[in-house]
Amino acid sequence: MLRRMNNVRRIRKTLFRVSQSEFGAIAGVTQATVSRWEAGLLAPSLNELDRIRASAKERGVRLKTDDFFAKPQPQGAAA
Repeated sequence: MLRRMNNVRRIRKTLFRVSQSEFGAIAGVTQATVSRWEAGLLAPSLNELDRIRASAKERGVRLKTDDFFAKPQPQGAAA
């Protein structure tokens, strides 16, 4: 579960390029909830994930299931 939460931060910062407050508005939650997701204290619900995916589609952001569940590569690592 912690991997997913670390990926929420990466998705927010690198794919959406928004603040926690803005990402919370996208998902229909508060900034504090996004902070808890990123800290690994909570997990987004299916409804919240659906809102994030829908917003990604509207924005033309390519978002795959692996973005939520795959372990991110360290910076400078070969793909």
